[in-house]
Amino acid sequence: MLGSKEYGTQIDMWSMGCIFAELLINEILFKGDKEPRLLELIYKLCGSPDPTNWPGCDKLRYFNHLGPNEYQPRILKQHIKDRMKVI
Repeated sequence: MLGSKEYGTQIDMWSMGCIFAELLINEILFKGDKEPRLLELIYKLCGSPDPTNWPGCDKLRYFNHLGPNEYQPRILKQHIKDRMKVI
């Protein structure tokens, strides 16, 4: 993501979180077909990455090219709450 070459358990936890959220809301969380669109959707729900929530992100190879154009607040929790079906 954004040119990062590191892979760790954080990536796996992110994937599990996305799958769990999709099971809760019964829809695809990020419906992007190309990386720029997917990143835009991630920023919209998860907020803008910056060095306080992702240390070193501003140093990544593609951060200036594919990073957020403007600040996006984190709204993921509310998005999920609004879409959850109570059984």
